[in-house]
Amino acid sequence: MSHLPIEEWVRAARVYAAEQAAWFAPALYAAPFRLSEQLPAPAAIDRHGRVYFNPHWVARIYEQVGQNRQRLVQQLGFLWYHEVMHWLRQHEARAADIRAVPEVWNLACDMEINDYLPDGLAYPEFGGAFRAVFPRDYGLEEGHTAEWYYRRLLEQQEQQRQQRGESDAGEQEQEQQAGGGSAGEQEKQEQAGGGSSGEQEKDEQQAGGVGAGEQDMECGSSASAVQRGGWDEGSGVHGQPRPWELPAESEEAPALSEFDRQALRETVAHNIIEHQKNRGTLPAGLVRWAEEVLKPKVNWREQLKRVVRGAISEGFGQRLDYSLRRPNRRLSVYHPLYLPSLQGEYRPRVACVVDTSGSISDRELTQALAEVRAVLEQ
Repeated sequence: MSHLPIEEWVRAARVYAAEQAAWFAPALYAAPFRLSEQLPAPAAIDRHGRVYFNPHWVARIYEQVGQNRQRLVQQLGFLWYHEVMHWLRQHEARAADIRAVPEVWNLACDMEINDYLPDGLAYPEFGGAFRAVFPRDYGLEEGHTAEWYYRRLLEQQEQQRQQRGESDAGEQEQEQQAGGGSAGEQEKQEQAGGGSSGEQEKDEQQAGGVGAGEQDMECGSSASAVQRGGWDEGSGVHGQPRPWELPAESEEAPALSEFDRQALRETVAHNIIEHQKNRGTLPAGLVRWAEEVLKPKVNWREQLKRVVRGAISEGFGQRLDYSLRRPNRRLSVYHPLYLPSLQGEYRPRVACVVDTSGSISDRELTQALAEVRAVLEQ
């Protein structure tokens, strides 16, 4: 693997992904990355916005695609898109808000991202236990938030626990009924049974082995009952630091500050809105996210009212222009000069300007006209 240009492929994949999803390019180019063999999965991201790639898994994708460079950059480009989208959508902070179980939350976030595939990118082919996770894998609808998927996954987990409990109770009842036979019948069966004790012990071990395996699978971590194909992608998803992550102050891959990440979120959100106006090919969930990011934190209506009222109160009672019709009240002081005085009343003139260019959608134009009507009524 040492002879393979892994880092070159990763960089080329980032450029390719930026070309295919131009609205996403600012976040892609801003994200620092690092190759790490300690990473137990193909790719991940930490809470500081750094993207990690495991070179062994990059080489494995290269083998799975038949050493096809085009397919390689398509799939690595999707990994770039997928990991950066985690911090762009603030999955770490959202996990803290609901105190989410890391493994289940990671799956829910993957579903939120993977229900849309940008043109030109491709889901990775790992050829192993790891694969892309989709809502349909769990019988769920596409287009929902990570919180919605998280609740559904927990409900499925609880249903599986209840089903296991009912199944265990039924097996115990059958064993009790089977054990109620007479001692004579048991002795008769033991005498009639031609199998040796060694064969009986072998059968018991085989049965016990199957049961133990199922029990280990079913009674593992909180995510073992639902996780199929995904992997732990680090603190950038669920907020829990992992041993393969770099420290916050690392010169090897400088971290992105929260200010930088928020600025990138707003830039990408603006690009999404503009892209949707011109082409309209992005999913509704992604557009809603962009609108939420760009939603003003200050009520613009209250700010406008405050400014207008202040301007009116400041100008109320003021005179507008000089006139000789009425002499200045200090005429006696300046005699024999005849000074004019201010005349007229302050009447504000209000203008409402609405952008009607082609970039404005019908919904936005309707909302603007409704606001104008409300201003006129007041």
